[in-house]
Amino acid sequence: LYLLSDVLYNDVMYNTSPLDETFSVYKDEFKTRMKKIFKSVASSITRIDPPPARVNVRTRVGKVLGTWAAWGLYPDESIQRWGEIVSDSGSLDDLEGFQEGAEAAAAVANGEEG
Repeated sequence: LYLLSDVLYNDVMYNTSPLDETFSVYKDEFKTRMKKIFKSVASSITRIDPPPARVNVRTRVGKVLGTWAAWGLYPDESIQRWGEIVSDSGSLDDLEGFQEGAEAAAAVANGEEG
């Protein structure tokens, strides 16, 4: 998931198309596969033992999704659906780390951290 996030960040942030600022080589292609990716992540999380480690992994996934939300990478509805897939309760509101990831990404974008 971190590798995917890095590819998306670099694809969007370093867009080389002089004609279309919204052009992305990977973003749309990955979007068509995100549900499957997050179902796979959720399945992997359920197999993690001991159970407290699952919370740690879900928190990390939440941070990635929060970061994507802050970047405006995908529509909020899409990010919410993917978070619900991974969330233990089925609700993005209960996915630890989401808000933290969004705030950290916003701080970096505003030059507050680096």
